[in-house]
Amino acid sequence: MYARVIEMAGIETVVEIISDDAFAKILPPLDAEFRAVEDGMVLKAQMIDGSWTEPPAPEPNPDIPETAPIDPPATYRGLTYVEYISHAQIHGGMTDEQAVEILDTSVDPSIVLIRLKLEMAESLIYPDNPIVLGGLDTLVSKAFITAAGKTAILDNWPTV
Repeated sequence: MYARVIEMAGIETVVEIISDDAFAKILPPLDAEFRAVEDGMVLKAQMIDGSWTEPPAPEPNPDIPETAPIDPPATYRGLTYVEYISHAQIHGGMTDEQAVEILDTSVDPSIVLIRLKLEMAESLIYPDNPIVLGGLDTLVSKAFITAAGKTAILDNWPTV
């Protein structure tokens, strides 16, 4: 292993460590810039009183606010069509009659289209699916649920 050491203001500092000496074979002049790694030589170590010393941890900057840890995004569970309708009814505040109208009796083209898209979905239903988002907007516009009901459906989506 080799280290590139530079001297600034009378202090030697390790600026690079490499594990291969191929550079010495390919570009011999560069060999003069590197030396064999010694005990205590780590990146940014400085020669102080004859020994290599790791630099101190940086002081926190009071001008930069500390950030709260970010929670990883939720992993939502996919729902079947029946599970989705039950979930939407419970969290959206729909009555049994409204759920039956959406599932079966409505002849309103926008409701029929939602029903067909959900019935024909080839995979499980997730909250970010455009069919779900558009369908919930339609249900709000047709007064099956409120905007708060839509939010509750999305916010209470089951996770894995």
